[in-house]
Amino acid sequence: MLNKKISVIVPCYLEEKIIPVMLERLTAVLQRVTSDYEILYINDASPDGSQAVLERLAETDPHLKVICFSRNFGLH
Repeated sequence: MLNKKISVIVPCYLEEKIIPVMLERLTAVLQRVTSDYEILYINDASPDGSQAVLERLAETDPHLKVICFSRNFGLH
């Protein structure tokens, strides 16, 4: 196991249905590498239910952090 913290940043827009699957797969890989990791989802003001899904998952996963933008900032 590594002693360094790993941070993974995941942009999110119209991803409501894939978020739980992605989180499960990403977590499985990170847990094999280190116990010191964080997954940071950036919700780019997605008009679907992405924010609700992310907030629900963040309540049960201490490695998951969520940032929700107030408006869509695009690919900049």
